Amino acid sequence: MKEKTLLEAFQYVDDCYLDEAAFTPARQKPARRRYRRLLTLAAAAVLLLALGAAASASGRLPFFGTLKKLSADPAEQAYYEKAEEAAAGQQAEVLSVQGFDLSALTVYEQYYDGENLLLGFRLDGAVPTPAVGYEPSTEQLERMRSIPGSYAFTYSEDPDDSLDHQLARFSREDDVQYGISQEEYDQWMEGRSENAKEADLRNENNIMMDLRLKERLSPEAYDSFWKLLREKGHACAVFHSLVPGDHVRLLDGTELGAPGWTDVEGGSCLEIRPVAETARDRDSLDLCFTVYGYTEYWYMELEGHAYILYDRDEGTELTFTVDRNA
Repeated sequence: MKEKTLLEAFQYVDDCYLDEAAFTPARQKPARRRYRRLLTLAAAAVLLLALGAAASASGRLPFFGTLKKLSADPAEQAYYEKAEEAAAGQQAEVLSVQGFDLSALTVYEQYYDGENLLLGFRLDGAVPTPAVGYEPSTEQLERMRSIPGSYAFTYSEDPDDSLDHQLARFSREDDVQYGISQEEYDQWMEGRSENAKEADLRNENNIMMDLRLKERLSPEAYDSFWKLLREKGHACAVFHSLVPGDHVRLLDGTELGAPGWTDVEGGSCLEIRPVAETARDRDSLDLCFTVYGYTEYWYMELEGHAYILYDRDEGTELTFTVDRNA
């Protein structure tokens, strides 16, 4: 199995985003392993930026029009078409993100009909490039290791994530698999990078982190990571990203409701349908939207485990007004 195939094979979905500082897993059978979603907050931000870069630099980005095309419900299609028509001719509003030069959230399309709110926007961020060689503090290391069995990509009440251990405990019960089969074991071993094979990495989280780092880092930075890992027995890579918050509020602090998100060409669409009762039937909404800066610490031990620690800044509040246009 090739490296790419091994990465694709472990895009398992866990409905809950596991915050390392507040993770309290719910489990029915202690031996069963569950995998985290490999798409981290930073990857989500990178996706937004990549979509933005691919969008046409001229003309209006088709946010609401894309929602119409994605929907199979005629009533929904008609709703999005109405929103698209109402947003036609709107001027894009650029909101600068403080603390990040050349970073901004651009609102391209707005729709508020007195009951529902739709926003089409793109987040462009100029964040620091990934860095290799950071030494985590004692406090950071304690946070990484605070939950036994919780590693970079997986959680298990069994803290041993070595492939040999998983092979030894292989069994099936009521369509539930425990551990890994010999075939899966061989695929893991074959799918390792050349560096991982040379170092004989056998912990699944270490192997996965190595493959992900090879994707995310430049070849020079990846080589530096492995140089440090061999010399010190541990190494840390640091990634930065900008991520839009999942709450939209009025300036008085009123929460508008749980938003729905859709990634489209050029950015994202946010929908709140309906908005909170106190925000209905107004001529306009003075909104507050928060953008957060995230720092990820990818830490690997050559003879131990691999961890990811997430830190979030206090966020930058962006304010703008949406006029009722229906």
